[in-house]
Amino acid sequence: MYKVLLLIFSIMILSCSEEVFTKKQLMQLTLENDPQATYVIPKTMEDGIKCEDYGGKDACVSGHTIRLLGLEAVYVEYKSEKLAKKYAKIYNGYYARNWMFDEVQGEPILENFVVKVYGAKKGREAGVGSVETKND
Repeated sequence: MYKVLLLIFSIMILSCSEEVFTKKQLMQLTLENDPQATYVIPKTMEDGIKCEDYGGKDACVSGHTIRLLGLEAVYVEYKSEKLAKKYAKIYNGYYARNWMFDEVQGEPILENFVVKVYGAKKGREAGVGSVETKND
């Protein structure tokens, strides 16, 4: 009986905690579906994806350019799914768990990839404007 209660309690705790993708998990999923995928290394320290362009350090953990299926997309890691969803709406991107995928919208190959591989959802429906600015 004790083991059954412990199992139920553990399931309840796990179901309440927010699921996130680590960078390693996300890249592993990416490589399983496109073995040629790579991180794009910025040419200089000033180049690359900056958190201040994606909500600042209060929201953004890190940003990366990923080359997959012959195209490039911006992957931004957030502190929570709620923040990833918020910024996906602002940037008209996609989000899955704690990640937002920018520069995917309008590229059917990338849209299909993030939906199929990560279970991503649109931040907002096509044609619907954002009520917030990127600096909010």
